[in-house]
Parts: sequence; C-alpha cells; structure tokens
Amino acid sequence: MRLSLTLLFVLAVSACSAQPPAAKPPIVQAVVRAAGLQGRIMWIDGTANLDNLNTREKMADVMERCRRAGINIVVMDVKPLIGETMYPSKVARQITKYDGKDYDPEYDYLAVALQEGRKRGLEVYAAINVFSEGHKLVGRGLAYDKPEWQAITYNADRTVVTPEGAYPVASSINTLPPAGGMSVYTSDAGSAKTPRPNETYSVIVRDSVQATFPAAGLENGPVPIPAGGCLLVGDGAAGDWMADKLRPGVRVRWEAGVRFANMVQTPAERVSVFINPILREPLEHELAVIREIARNYDIDGIVFDRMRYANLTTDFSNASRTAFEQWSGKILNDWPHDIMRYSPRPNAEVMRGPQFERWLEWRSRNVRRFAEDATRTVRDTRSKAKCAVYVGSWYPVYYSVGVNWAGDEYHAGYDWMTETYHETGYAPLFDWICSGTYYPDPWRADAVQAGRDPEATVEARGELSNTVIDDSTYVYGSVAISDYVGRPAAFKKAVEACTQVTQGVMFFDLSHVIKNSMWPYVDQLFAEPAIPPHSVAELLDRVKNVRKVLPARKAAPPPDENWRLVVPE
Repeated sequence: MRLSLTLLFVLAVSACSAQPPAAKPPIVQAVVRAAGLQGRIMWIDGTANLDNLNTREKMADVMERCRRAGINIVVMDVKPLIGETMYPSKVARQITKYDGKDYDPEYDYLAVALQEGRKRGLEVYAAINVFSEGHKLVGRGLAYDKPEWQAITYNADRTVVTPEGAYPVASSINTLPPAGGMSVYTSDAGSAKTPRPNETYSVIVRDSVQATFPAAGLENGPVPIPAGGCLLVGDGAAGDWMADKLRPGVRVRWEAGVRFANMVQTPAERVSVFINPILREPLEHELAVIREIARNYDIDGIVFDRMRYANLTTDFSNASRTAFEQWSGKILNDWPHDIMRYSPRPNAEVMRGPQFERWLEWRSRNVRRFAEDATRTVRDTRSKAKCAVYVGSWYPVYYSVGVNWAGDEYHAGYDWMTETYHETGYAPLFDWICSGTYYPDPWRADAVQAGRDPEATVEARGELSNTVIDDSTYVYGSVAISDYVGRPAAFKKAVEACTQVTQGVMFFDLSHVIKNSMWPYVDQLFAEPAIPPHSVAELLDRVKNVRKVLPARKAAPPPDENWRLVVPE
C-alpha cells in the first residue's frame, strides 16, 4: 500500500488547526484516519486458551477465523501470570501441566502460531507478563521457589473497637473474610454485596452501628453497602462476636497497625505474585526470557504486560527503602509513613507522607528504566521486531501501579506529580500501546442515557489515551468481550468507539469469543481489510517532525475534585 504522506499530513494538520488548542486531536489520529489505517488485534491469553490451541489443527482454525474477520494482528501470551512459558525454554519452566491436565512438552505453541499466522498474512506478537512470576490460585511459579524475589507489601492491620471489646479486621478491603474472620466493604466495591451462608453483617455509618443481621433469611438478596459508611462482614466466630457486640446504636472506633508481607501472603493482590522490579537477579531473568524469544522466533514483536508494580502497597522492602534514599537524598526516619499512612477508617483515603510524590516518581523511573532495557534487548536481538505494551486507560490513578505511560513531554498537573514526573513517560519507547478501555458503555451518550458516569466509557478513555500519549506512538483501544455478551449492538458500538477515537482496537480475549459464541459478531465488524499504522515505515517519524513546528498544545486539565474515576477489574 503506497501512501501520499505529504497529502495526508496537509489534511491532518489542517483538521487539527481548525480547532481550538484544548480540543485539537493528536496529529497521529488524524493522519491514521485519513489513510484508512487500523490496528485490529486479537489477544490470546495463554492459560485461558490452553485447550483451544493445543493442536496445530486448532491453531490453524483460530488463525483462519481471525483472517476472515479482518483481524491483522494476533498477540500470543507466551509467559502467563504463572511465569512459566508456552514454548520450550532453556531459561524458564515450560507449562506441561495446568489445572489438572497434561500438555505435550514437544508442542511449540509459539512456533505453530507463527507458522499458521504467517500463512494467512497475520502479524504475530509474543506477549509476556513481565513482573508476574507466580499464580496464587495455582500456587506455583518461580517466585514461590525464590521468595526473596517477591515484592513486599505494606498492609494496614485494622481493628474495630467497641466499649465491650475489639476484633481484628482483614487488612485487604473489599475482599471476602477469612475463615472465622472479619472483613470490611466500602462503597468502592459497589452499592451491595451478595450474601453467603454463615456470614453476619453490620452496617456502620459515622462510626455508629445501624444494624447487624445474619445472612440466614436474606434469600440471596443483596446486602446494601452504605455510601460514606461501611459494611462489616463476619464469618463464623467473627459473626458471632458481631452479633453480640455490634448492636444497633453502639459506637465504634478504628485502629490501624503496620504489617509488611510478601506477595504470596498478602490479599491486596488476588492472583499474580509480583517481583520487586529493582532487584537485579529477577530483572536479569526477565531480560533472559525476552532475549530467548527474540532470538529463537521470527516474531513481529513483543508485547509487555504487567510491567508494573502490583498496586500502591508495593514495594516496601528494605531494598526499595535503601534505593529510594540513595536516589532522593532523603533519609526516611518514619518508615513507611514518610511515604504514606493508612487511615484507621476503612473508607478514608490513604494519607500522603512528605515523600509520597517523590516516591511515585521513583517507582515510575524504575519501570521506565526496565522498559528501556527490555526494548533495547528486543531490538538488539531482532532488529525488525517491534515493541508494544498494554496499560490500563485510567491514567489519573495509574500512578498506583508505578507506571507513567504518557509521552515524555506530557504535563498534566495532577497534584500527585512532581515537576519532573513527566520525564518518566515511557510511550516514546514503544511502537504501539494497547490502552485498556474496558467499559460496558461505548459512548458518553450511552452512559448518560443509562444514568452512569460518561467518563467511564470506551470513548472517553480512548480520547484520554490519545491526549496522554501525545503523538509519541500509536494507541489502540481495547474491548473486553465479557462486557458485551448478549449485547451485539453495544459490542459493535464499542468497536466503533475504539476505532474512531484511537488508531485501532484490541479484543480481549479469544477465550471469551469462543466461550460466548461471539465469532459471528466479530465477523460483521470490518467490511474491508486494513494495515496497522505501526507497519507503515516512517509514518510516526513524520508525525513527530510536524509536531516540532506546531505551537505547544495544552495538556488535558486534571479532573475536578468531585470527579471519581471508575477503574474496571
């Protein structure tokens, strides 16, 4: 496909210039739309699709279905959360048994995918879950063998105190109580909780018990979670204590202690066992896996997933404390409260310490530094291979996982940013970025009609992704197939939202397409084939050259203090 790049840029820049600065779309979006380019990606989760792709015949069928549907890229997950590989590896364990089933160690899933995909003109990428080296639900992975690799979490050991006694509460909010224990739910978990047998509930508002009652007799009806308050949930013995001590009208107070735990022991992350991303040995292991894939397979590129911290609670190890002190020049005398402190009340925000903003920048610098090493490893090993990354689209709160996926000149002015935070933006390192616009409402108008937040939509998060990435690379929005089961019209609109406000769409994932019989709807999405924009040589370089001569654009202002971003699971 030959493109008149000069004509495209004249049209695109004219379109941008016709709008006021705050509404101006990124140049790359206008250029890609004008050229008819579009990324169309089918993501294939490794363990979720083990039985869907465990023979050449099944692999060939899936690749043919993708080709017929107009997909132009398949992303093969080759290092799932467990940290083991989907191909014969000399540097990592290979998955040969999973969920009680045996898998042929001689079957090279990635090699077969490349062969069958290439026959059909598809780009084939390998995806790896970079900093995940274990799966809690399976109880296996390299991080179990090497616990010193695991990230360390800072947890709040809360206690609910009454005039007649006290009881410990599970440190992780909005999770089921442990056997015989107690947990707390806030409105962040939604407006209600589904009851379970043997549970007891206490509704607490303004530190006063409003009601306490058992699950028995609720007939599976939802248990309301009060806005501005919380719902205590007790299992077994904890429920008996609640029934005795938490009578209506009783006043309670909260206490919060400090507890450090490794990833396997903390409920703050339910599935993945994350490593500490500053430790040399595990980082060298991750680079070895990347190098092995790039060296041994003629891939079109590698997609990095979970190249991040687990959440805001990590990493609070001694190694991280020492490294931060060396980087910042600040001695932390009140660890971890120099960084942050949990409020005793479970429905209150984390309280920021004096080094909180610097800590966020330091974590993002750690991830960017590894991203530099990882992308360099790919390109040095296989020069034509491209590098991509998956991120969540909820940028205003994405600092919680230690990643700044913006362009390195993007200044947003959020109150958690330092003046140099923008230097950690890693978008320019990648050939494209998948932004997880995983929302059940495609357009703002759909959300308004349903009485939901118009910013929690595919459209709004796709637009934000374009703004944040700031013409540094291409961005493809994403549709969670599970959000649209039984809603074919809404599914089509979600794909249209992705392709109209970003430069393409990623479908997550194949297992949901197969399980929910969604192929007929995928088949109807694209009338004509398309080329992904990242496959057009020099196009992005031309965009960046044009940007240099245009007036600086205003960054999107931060949301007002009443705006609450919805983050999907």
